Amino acid sequence: MNTLFFTLLIVILLFILMKLGKVRASSKQTDRDDRINWFGSKDSRVDDNLDRSNIIEGEAEEIKETNEKSL
Repeated sequence: MNTLFFTLLIVILLFILMKLGKVRASSKQTDRDDRINWFGSKDSRVDDNLDRSNIIEGEAEEIKETNEKSL
C-alpha cells in the first residue's frame, strides 16, 4: 500500500514539475537593460559603458614577505 501511494505521489509531482518547467519568463522580464548576467556571457544588450575588466587602475606596489623567525 505504501509503495502504491509513494509511486502515485512521485508521478503526480513529476507531472507538476514538467508543467512548471514549460513556464517561460515574459519578454518584459528577459529584455531589460539592467538584467543580471548570471553566466558571464558578453551580451550586446548589456550597457557598453560598464567596465567588464578585472583590472584596477592605479599604482602597483611590490609585496615583500618577511620571515618572522629572523625578527
